[in-house]
Amino acid sequence: MRKKPLFKALKIFVITVATIFALLFLLPILFPNTIANKIKAWTNKSITGDMNFSRARLSFFNHFPSLTLTLHDFTLKGAAPFKEDTLVAASEVALGVNLSSVFSGSIKIDKIFLTEGDIHVMVDSAGHPNYDIYKSAPASNNTPDNDSSSASLKIERIQIEHCNIIYDDRSLPLYIRARAVDYVGKGDLSKAQFDLQSAINIGSFDLSYGGTSYIQSKKLNGNLITKINTHSLDLIFEKNEIRINELPVQLTGTFGFLKNGYHMDFRLSSLESSLHAIFSALPPEYVTWLEHTDVEGFADVTASLSGSYIAATNMMPSLAFNMKVRDGMITNDKAPAPIKHAFLNLETRLPQLNMDSLYINVDSIFFNIDKDFFSAIIRVKGLRSPEVHMKMNTDIDLEKWNKAIGNKDFEVKGRLNARLQADGKYAKGVVYKGLQHKPDTVLTSIPVFDLKAAFRDGYFKFTSFPAAVNNISFNLAASCPDNDYAHTQVNVENINANLLTNYIRGFFRMHNAAAPVVDAQLAAVLHLADVQQFYKTDSLAMAGDLHMDLTTKGTYQPARRLFPVTKAHLTMNNGSVQTKYYAAPVEKINVDATMTNTAGTLRSMQVDLKPVAFEFEGQPFTLKADLNNFDDLRYNISSRGVIDLGRIYKVFAVKGYDLKGLIKTNLALSGTQRDATSGHYDRLHNSGTLVIHDVALSSELFPLPFVIKDGTFRFDQDKMWFDQFNASYGSSLINLNGYLNNVIAYALQDQKLQGNFTLKSNYLLVDEMMVNAPAPAGKAPENTVPTGAPGVVMVPANLDVTLDAAVKKIVFKGVNIDSFYGQLVIDSGRLQMNKTGFNIIGAPVEMEATYASLSPDKAMFDYHINAHEFDIKRAYNEIKIFHDLASSAASASGIVGLDYQLSGRLDKNMSPVYPSIKGGGVLSVKKVKMKGFRLFNAVSSATGKDEVKDPDLSKVEIRSTINNNIMTIARTRMKVAGFRPRFEGQVSLDGKLNLSGRLGLPPLGIIGIPFTVSGSQSAPKVKLRRERDSDKLEETEDGEDDNK
Repeated sequence: MRKKPLFKALKIFVITVATIFALLFLLPILFPNTIANKIKAWTNKSITGDMNFSRARLSFFNHFPSLTLTLHDFTLKGAAPFKEDTLVAASEVALGVNLSSVFSGSIKIDKIFLTEGDIHVMVDSAGHPNYDIYKSAPASNNTPDNDSSSASLKIERIQIEHCNIIYDDRSLPLYIRARAVDYVGKGDLSKAQFDLQSAINIGSFDLSYGGTSYIQSKKLNGNLITKINTHSLDLIFEKNEIRINELPVQLTGTFGFLKNGYHMDFRLSSLESSLHAIFSALPPEYVTWLEHTDVEGFADVTASLSGSYIAATNMMPSLAFNMKVRDGMITNDKAPAPIKHAFLNLETRLPQLNMDSLYINVDSIFFNIDKDFFSAIIRVKGLRSPEVHMKMNTDIDLEKWNKAIGNKDFEVKGRLNARLQADGKYAKGVVYKGLQHKPDTVLTSIPVFDLKAAFRDGYFKFTSFPAAVNNISFNLAASCPDNDYAHTQVNVENINANLLTNYIRGFFRMHNAAAPVVDAQLAAVLHLADVQQFYKTDSLAMAGDLHMDLTTKGTYQPARRLFPVTKAHLTMNNGSVQTKYYAAPVEKINVDATMTNTAGTLRSMQVDLKPVAFEFEGQPFTLKADLNNFDDLRYNISSRGVIDLGRIYKVFAVKGYDLKGLIKTNLALSGTQRDATSGHYDRLHNSGTLVIHDVALSSELFPLPFVIKDGTFRFDQDKMWFDQFNASYGSSLINLNGYLNNVIAYALQDQKLQGNFTLKSNYLLVDEMMVNAPAPAGKAPENTVPTGAPGVVMVPANLDVTLDAAVKKIVFKGVNIDSFYGQLVIDSGRLQMNKTGFNIIGAPVEMEATYASLSPDKAMFDYHINAHEFDIKRAYNEIKIFHDLASSAASASGIVGLDYQLSGRLDKNMSPVYPSIKGGGVLSVKKVKMKGFRLFNAVSSATGKDEVKDPDLSKVEIRSTINNNIMTIARTRMKVAGFRPRFEGQVSLDGKLNLSGRLGLPPLGIIGIPFTVSGSQSAPKVKLRRERDSDKLEETEDGEDDNK
């Protein structure tokens, strides 16, 4: 009887289990399309990103016991501006379905499972994220609670398995990479406020900020509790226990979304942690020595990141980091003694992540190695102009220290004893130099400091190289009693170092840096081939024997013609240099140079080069020079050989730059400075040639380099002849023949360089010669700062050169000048054009002119132009100054002549400054049609005489003068269809009118109608009355002196 109840219970259990399993199999079969379609409808309505997957499967068994819709080969694109970039890609994304909602109107998704995927979160520099893909449903009173047409998202669990995550925020800039991520997050995400409990394990975690890596390849795991408010978008990190490798970390704080950024307050701490755990959290390259080294001791580490981040206003949070180390000890089996009693108090602050506000305070750092010690106090405020306070004291055996930390990269030995005190500000300032006022950065302040250091029995060797630098020693005493770097004193005694059979020894003393007094003696021998036994020279092969002996003592003040008493001798024997950039070496390098100064004056200075020689690809080059008595320089220079600049440059190639050109010399120059400057050319012995091909020359006077295509310079006594000289400047082409004289005086005493040339060119573009002119497209030089106005064309002040020029075409500010001929004289910064002729707008023109560059932003001009006949319409359309000065010509057509003189000033755009213009002349009207001329039309309308409208004029001479921005027109008479009009008055260069006249009536014009014209050239106002004194235009005087 007992068997029946038991059998009945078993039967019920089996039926129940069978029913459950049947439901597990049948529900996905009975409702496959219903569930899938509702989820698809929900994604289409709620997700803005482009979502794709290969197939979908509804099952209980993928993530048992949850019913999930699994999307295979899933991809999801991001939001703008990252619509083409993938936000999520995964082997599987499963959406967990609430089982009870299957039988209700709306499917509820309460779980998300992501398996073997990649998540790539991106934020651009403006703060726009790619994860903003969820469309919130619009508020509506008509929407029922149980919308059966779709699904809803009420997440209670997020699970990530074996995924990789990248967070790339360029607005901070912050980069995080996490590999092998396992994460489980639980909480009712459908509520407005909820707690998210998370567990995370990361196989490898990287974090970098601003391009600097702070965490690299570290294991990370933790348990987190985060309070989330979906209304205010605030996150509260209530309890977060994280472990980075072996280091336990507590993280608390808040994070909130603002309208235009974020607000954050993160607090991180690791208290009473072991030093070994802290080192294990550092990037591997910083702690390679840790593998075979034991680290003991304890430390407290705290950090915070607090404040708002708003990209639009460049507002940043503030960062702080503090660290305290107590009883630290570092031991290594190979070290004779450990580092003990390590002590550190470190405080750092970076307000608003501004490096100029960086504050570092090492209140104390100390350690012992046996009886050796190191102690220091360091405070630094700011980075660009730091305020420094430092005290350092050490007496240490560097070999013990190097072995204690287990360093494998190099060996170092020697005893260092040093004491340093420094207090003050390091600052730089900008001064402006040269014609273009180029900025130059100079030191304006340095900390007051006192440094004494001694090093003996020194030794340094890279472990991967066989040779060491040994017997290193020096005694250093340096100080500055105030903040003026000019008062710095440096004494380095007992300098010594050996490398195999090479050595350097001597001493160096210097004080009074404003007018330095030096006392130095150095001797060195270096066999260049030995360098590669000590240090890797990046595929640089060197050979040769270098010897140097230097003794110098005295004052260096060039302005007072004072120099140290000096004897220096430098030799290089059979040297060679070869790099990976070019197959052939520069070889047979031989240098024998001696410089002596027996009395510390220019007269006693002597330089002797005998010789400087080398050979490259079979082409030898030699330079010899004997220079003495620099008060009245006696020179004897000879040079013979070929230098291929392009090929030699490839030997020492620098990425991003290029150089080419060929120089061939065969020179012999001898004489004295006095004979050269006083005209005793018969006593000079200068001869030979210098041939140049494709060499670029640069000057601060011009924005582009002069490229000498071909040039032969022939030296004959005081003259340097230019034979077959072809050059280019930008797109301008130049052929030059002639000579320069006074070359020696120009080089030695900055006297004027004189010359006489014939210049020929097919094309000159003057705009390119303007200071700061933009470089041609695609040829902008590197490391240049864009400038504003281009600047005037500069004329060198130390030239006295005459050029007989013939140029087929010149282009200046869009004006074409053809068949230019004449004489150009360059003298003392002025350019004078004599008997010059050219064609412009199809008309022959004769002109004499003077141009002077007063500064890079200012120039003056004075010219007289005579154009017998030219097309007035073309002149108005094609010549800017004519357009500006004769704006009434806009409606004219026909032939006129011009005989005019003008002088004035040009601004930095090479445009005339109108108040500075003075001059006068005659505009001869040969035959002109005044179609649509507003002035005549206005007179016609006011007088009722249609015959005056659109007149034909001929044989009219209009005389005028210009001063103080006003053109004054003399009384001018003309005949128009039987009428006898006359006019006179003023026209301002900015278009204002004050004209008066009389319209003489037919037949003889005895009876006339007086009129005045005011207003502007574009809107003249005519009144039938006589002129009044109150009609006069106000003059604009030039407030600047042209000579300044």
